[in-house]
Order: sequence, then structure tokens, then C-alpha cells
Amino acid sequence: MTKPFLQQGAEDWDAVLSVNLRGSFLCAKYLVRMMLEHLTNDQRLLPAIRQQLGLLEPALVRLSQAEPRFFSDRLHPARQLLEAITQRSLGYQSLADEGFAELLASVSAAVQAIHRVTVVSEERFGRLLRRLRRRWEEDDARKLERRAEAARALLHAEQRQTLAERLADDWRQRLQGLDVAPFVQRFLLGPWAQAVAEDQLLPTEGGEPLGELTDELIWSAQPALIRRDLDRLARLVPRLVTQLRQGLARIGYPEARTAEFLDALVALHQKALDLPTLTEPPVAVTPVADAAEAVPADDGLESAEEPAAAEEAAPAPETFWIAGQAAAEAGFVDADSGPLPLEPLSPLALTTGAWVDLQVQGEWVRAQLTWTSPRGGLYMFISTQGLAHSMTQRTLDRLLGTDALRIVSSGGVVDHALDAVARQALRNSQDGEAAA
Repeated sequence: MTKPFLQQGAEDWDAVLSVNLRGSFLCAKYLVRMMLEHLTNDQRLLPAIRQQLGLLEPALVRLSQAEPRFFSDRLHPARQLLEAITQRSLGYQSLADEGFAELLASVSAAVQAIHRVTVVSEERFGRLLRRLRRRWEEDDARKLERRAEAARALLHAEQRQTLAERLADDWRQRLQGLDVAPFVQRFLLGPWAQAVAEDQLLPTEGGEPLGELTDELIWSAQPALIRRDLDRLARLVPRLVTQLRQGLARIGYPEARTAEFLDALVALHQKALDLPTLTEPPVAVTPVADAAEAVPADDGLESAEEPAAAEEAAPAPETFWIAGQAAAEAGFVDADSGPLPLEPLSPLALTTGAWVDLQVQGEWVRAQLTWTSPRGGLYMFISTQGLAHSMTQRTLDRLLGTDALRIVSSGGVVDHALDAVARQALRNSQDGEAAA
């Protein structure tokens, strides 16, 4: 992949500007006009914003003639002002969008302020940039608060996921060679690992650590052992059921799935003891799901009537789990099922600041990537309305692969426009020299 022109170093723009000194063809006015043509023809920006950008041409021409580093220094206040306007404008798809009228008014006021000054300078653009940002602060504060709440929920879930994976690895080793029913093994390595990890991160005051219940659960899932100590089983079951329910409730695990697992566990005990059941058992118990996605009915999970104790359990998939209030705060998008695309699409396509169109419940939402987790496996987008939309790397790849997430802009709009200008200017210059 060719490296973007502007990222190759300021010496590239020095080459363009050195040509400028040899004739009028590449004058500052020409370069500014080319840049603004790219911006005013950018269909991602609403016409009203493109019109305001076009009105900046006289001021930018005067500025670039006095300060040529405008072209090569992306930190120049005038460049930052243009970038701030274009980046913020990408969040709106219609003149009727909430907040767009206020944005347009602030941009128009900044453009008018530039026209009123006789001498344009870096300092003048810097003051205008600060003024614009102050006008946007109230709206930004609301979005930042939403982002902070969502980020806290995601970071906690990611920490829990990391700890749950370590617990699952330890338990997988302990389960080797034991006569534990496969559905219990999958439960241990999936939702129960998440529940114990949650308990270790945020212990319940005065409560018994859930991790201590794991050995009891493993023991209770081995028919040969429970037959030898019926009194222990009788004492254990009430406490086991209560703590399993409480632990799973803490991670927002669905009550229906909890009930399915407990029904299957009780059926296993009854089968092992060869005791008659009080009610007629179902032909097959619905398989218990792992911590993030349902296990297909034909995945080998045994029914309550026929737990295959000696069969090796499949390893629990390392999927991300977040539910309940935490998922609501993070605006978690759960599309972590189905086939992955042949090649991941997101690592090179998206960086912080990118704008996307995201399909949420049948509606398209424009949102900006504002946060990625330290481990790089979680992404959070914030819409112009301040709503969070977060997802895992796997979900992001699936949405990209199914066209349910479309990249609108993956980088600086002004940087890309100037990159195109620099390349075109040098090509024109080289063509002119060749013709001569």
C-alpha cells in the first residue's frame, strides 16, 4: 500500500513549494483552490457546509502566501480549524438532523469573522478555532459523559473477560480425565467462568466467594462420586442452586438459560441415583448456551436423560460477554454469531476519529469511532445524538462484511484533500517540464 503523501514528511510539500517559487502555475492561490475544490465536491459533507468552506478561499489564499507552512504543517491553526469543521460536519446526513442548524450557525459565524479582518494570521485562526470549540463544548460534554459511562462498562467487561479466560484455562486442565458431563464442562468454561471472574473483581460484601463453589459443582456432576455420598449431595444442592442463580444474575445471564442448566443438572443427579422424577422429563433439554452465544441443538450437548459423562467436552469459545445495565450503557451491538468474513476488514480500515454508517434495528445511524479498548478488541462509536454503539472486533468484522457498517471517513478530510493536491501539483509540474 502506498504511503499517504503527507505522511512521508514535510520535505514533500517543500518540493511542491519550491516549484511555486519558479513560476505562477503552482502559486498559493492555485493550491488553495485545488484543496477547496476537493472539499466543496466532497459529497459526504452537506451542501451548506461545503458552501461555507468555499467562502474561505480569499482568506486562505492570503494566509498561505504569508505562511506557506499552512500546507505542510497539519498542526497549523488554519488547518485545524478546517479539520474541526469538516470532521464535525461528517456527523450529519440531513439539514433536518438534530443539532445541524446550531453547527451551521457556528461555522457561518466563524467564516464571517474571518472576512471582517484585514490581516489573516495563524493567531487569528487560532482564536477562531478556540471560539468554535467553546461553542461546541456543551454538546461535547454530554457526549463525553456518555462515552465515559460506556467506556467504564466496557473496560470492566474486558477485565472480566480476561480473568474468565484464565479461570477457564485452569479449569480445563482440572477437568481432564474426570467423568464430568459435557454440558457441565461447557457451563463451567463459559458463563460460570464469567460469574466467578465478576465476583473476584467486585466481591459481594460478606458473601462466600463463588470460586469455592466450583469444586462442589464439579463433584456434583460426577455420577460415580455422588452415589458414594448421598448426604453430601442432599446438603449441597440447595446452596448450589442458590449461589449458581445469584452468580449468574450478577453478569446478566438470562434466567431462562439458568433454569435450563439447573433442570439438566438436577436431571443428571436423578439419573445417577436412578430415582423417579416427580414430573415426566422432556425428551431433550434445550442446550445451555455459553457466555455469549447459544449452543446449537446438535452440538453434542446431552439431554437431561442421557448425560454422556465420559465424553470430552468441547472447549468454550472465547467470546465477549456483556449484558443488562452494562450493555445498555455501552450501547452494545451483539452480532457475534454466524460466519466471519474470509479476511478481517477492520484493522487497517478504522482508526479513532473515523466516521461510519451503522445499521441499528433497521435504521442507519451516523457515528464516530471515539474509543478502542487497551487490548484492541472493543470499539465504541458515538452518534451525533450522543448515543454509544459498542462492539467486539468480531462483530465489527461481521458488520463490515455484511454491509451493515459502512466507512464514511477513515481519516482527516483536509489531510486527504491536501494529499491529493500535492500529488496533482507535482504531476502537473513534471508534465510541464517534460513537455518543455
